[in-house]
Amino acid sequence: MDNLENIYMWSLLKTVLFSCIIILSLHFVFHYIKDLLVPKKRKDVISYEISKYKDIVENLITQKENKPSVSKEDKLLEEALESLKIWEDNDDTVSVVDFQTMEQDLTEYALTQI
Repeated sequence: MDNLENIYMWSLLKTVLFSCIIILSLHFVFHYIKDLLVPKKRKDVISYEISKYKDIVENLITQKENKPSVSKEDKLLEEALESLKIWEDNDDTVSVVDFQTMEQDLTEYALTQI
């Protein structure tokens, strides 16, 4: 009886191993044929990025062309600076560095408003 169970176990083990080998072989053959016959899809990232960059450059060029005249910007900036100078004359606590940062802030603000 012990011998019969032993033979049965070996037979079952052989069947399982043989089945796994066949399944794995078929799996790898299928993937090999699929890779061989089906063309791979390629994503063209470079031309997409170049076209995106060209669009951005074109938008910037059109924005520069549509920008209002500089004289209006200069007038606003001069008026703001004059009012700051008057304020600076009245209060001695404003330093030169503060005045320069305020001038930069006003320039940025004037550019965003135009």
